[in-house]
Formats: sequence, structure tokens, C-alpha cells
Amino acid sequence: MSQILRILNGEVVGELDWDLRPGSTYEMHLDVHHAHRRQGIGRSMFEELEGLVKSYNGMSIYSFCAGDNQKARGFFAAMDFQSLLVEDFYGKGRNAYFLWKQVGRPA
Repeated sequence: MSQILRILNGEVVGELDWDLRPGSTYEMHLDVHHAHRRQGIGRSMFEELEGLVKSYNGMSIYSFCAGDNQKARGFFAAMDFQSLLVEDFYGKGRNAYFLWKQVGRPA
């Protein structure tokens, strides 16, 4: 697992964890401290990851979010991710969205 961090005044305000999966696909988890959201921190970390994935000839990036997490879904939609509802992903009645973005092309 690798990380991209954003630090402000000595404190971590953003963290993006990512890992290579078979088939040159990258899984990611993104979190920005609530007091620092809507300042471009998440976008800058994602853009850095996207550049890394492309430089490694990666094909796509994917993640999951809870079905009721409208803010996360809005962020991923703004970053041009596709989404698919996965019912009962976290247990009965607890849905999730599978989110993915193609960033590379087959060689």
C-alpha cells in the first residue's frame, strides 16, 4: 500500500491510500479532514495518483463508497468516475457504489 498525503501546518489534512491490483488496476481510498474539504485537496491528491497510474501504464482506478455517502459520490462524479450500485455490499440493506475510472489504454 502506498500513500499520498497533504500536510498543512504540521497536520495531515488529506490522505489517499492506493494499491496496485492484478491487471494494472489501482484501488484507492481517499479521505480529507472535514474542516479542509472543498479546498481542492482531494482533487490534487487524485490528480497526482492519476499521473502515477498513467506513468506505470495502469489501466484504471477504482474505489467503493457507502450507498448513502452523497458527498463521496459527488466528488467521484466530478472526477469523471463511473458508478454502479451494489446492493447489500456491506450487509443486508447496506448498499455501496463501485466507482471506477479508466485512465489508460491497452498497449
